[in-house]
Formats: sequence, C-alpha cells, structure tokens
Amino acid sequence: MTDVSLSKRPVFMVSVLSLILTLTAVGYYFYQKHTKTPKNTQINTKQLPVIAAKANLPKTPPAAEVLTELFGVKTTAAKVNNAADQLSSLWFEQSFSQNKDNFHAVFVKSQTIDPDTKAVADSHADGANISVVVYKLVDKQWQFFSKQLNVGSFGAWGDVPETKTVPTLQLSPDNIAFLIASGSSGQGYTEEGKGLFSFNPKQKVWKDLGFVQTGGDNAGACDDSPQPADSLLSACWKFTGEITLTKTGKNPQYPDLLVIQKGTTSDDNNKVIPVSNRAYVFNGEQYAESGAESR
Repeated sequence: MTDVSLSKRPVFMVSVLSLILTLTAVGYYFYQKHTKTPKNTQINTKQLPVIAAKANLPKTPPAAEVLTELFGVKTTAAKVNNAADQLSSLWFEQSFSQNKDNFHAVFVKSQTIDPDTKAVADSHADGANISVVVYKLVDKQWQFFSKQLNVGSFGAWGDVPETKTVPTLQLSPDNIAFLIASGSSGQGYTEEGKGLFSFNPKQKVWKDLGFVQTGGDNAGACDDSPQPADSLLSACWKFTGEITLTKTGKNPQYPDLLVIQKGTTSDDNNKVIPVSNRAYVFNGEQYAESGAESR
C-alpha cells in the first residue's frame, strides 16, 4: 500500500502544478483581452479635448468692428455707407484652416445705391462688390490679419445669394478656394455653378477666379411628349457635376480643374446626348473652360 501511494504522489503533484499553470495562463489571457478596451477608450478620451477646443473657438468680431476695420469708418451698426453710392454689410463668414493655422474670413458685400433715394440698383446686371476681412487665431483670440477691398463682383439684381457656409478646395499648399454657389436662368434654360474666390495667407491676397459651371437644364423650354414639327420645344435634359483637381496645368498654384458630370445635354442638332466632363484652365487671371474665352 505504501509503495503504491508513494508512486502516485509525484503524478498528483504534477497534475496540480499543470492545473495551476493552466489557470494562470487562462487568467492572463482574459486579463489581456479585457485590458484592451480601457486602452482604446483612453485613446479616444485623449482626442476629445482637441475636438472640444475646435468647437469652443472664441467669439468672432461683430459686424460693426469688421466694417470699421475694412473701411476705416467708425460705426456701431451692421451696415455702413462707405461711399455716396455704396451700402455695405456682412454677406457671410467662415472659419478655415491653412498650413496648421486657423483663420476666419468675413465676406462683405457693397451694393450700389442711388445717392439721393438710397434705393439699391436692382437690374439683372447689377451684382455687389465683394471685400474680405481675415482674422487669425492667436493665443485663443481672433486678431486682425488682412483686408482687401473689391476682390470681385458677385450676384445679380443688386444683391448676392443668401449664403451661410461654402465648400472649400485646396488648390495648392498656399491657395485655398471658396466655392460659392451661383446660377442664372433665362428663356427656359438654367445654368448652375460655383464662383471661386481664392486666398493666399502668405501673400495675404484674394483672387476672383471666375465661374465654373457644374450643372444645367432646359426645364422651362422642353417637353418629352410628342411635339408637332414646328414646335419650339425640345426633349428635356439635365446634368449635374462636381469640381475636382487635376495634376496638370501651367501654373502649379492654380492647377487645372475637371468637372465630373452626370446626366444629359443636347448637341448642335438639338438631340439629347450624355453629358461630357468639362475642363477648366487658369488663364493668368481666372479659370476658363478649356478652349473657350474667360467668362
């Protein structure tokens, strides 16, 4: 009996030791598995202050301060007569980042008015002159950075379209473009696109880069039902598009643009055909459709 008991004791001890090692390994596995969640949570937590900091930017300058800075005329109002035939007010404002710096651009519209009646000129050809004041975020405060009068003209019927925020396009490391929706209609045809205003923080210079068409239709001059031979109506067509950058162009600061389009249009024989993409090149002053003169 004693011999049998002694012979089994090492086996028993080895079994116990193996069980302990197994439990230890299992415990370590579950410990490692469950500690991954806190690590991921910690990484996300570190990102929250950055997001909060961007969301809690300081208040931007009020309209009166912007107008005073732009025209050098002290005012406490949101509008100012900066000239006998000009009435200026804020159009829209937008914060943006460029080369790790934060900026805030305030677009100001100057409408033409009658010096005597103060009525705004409102013909189709009358737009508004656009000026821009830029502030830079320094030590958690918006500080004046630059201003430029009469960057370009925009709009029709004496005013500009209501605008809140607009998409931007990084043309090059030093140039960012603001793509402002614009369009017109006449004789049943509609043309839509973007007016481009670019800014170069290094040079503190704004440029009016012209108009890039992105869409259109003939909804007011078409009918898809059968028409008599002498009808002036044609079949309906419509297209939309998106502005994209290319790697081509003579000026690296203003590369060629390609508008990727979807939908239909009409050819010279008034036949509805699939729409083709449009290319725009910088001609030294503005973007113009390839093969066409500047608008």
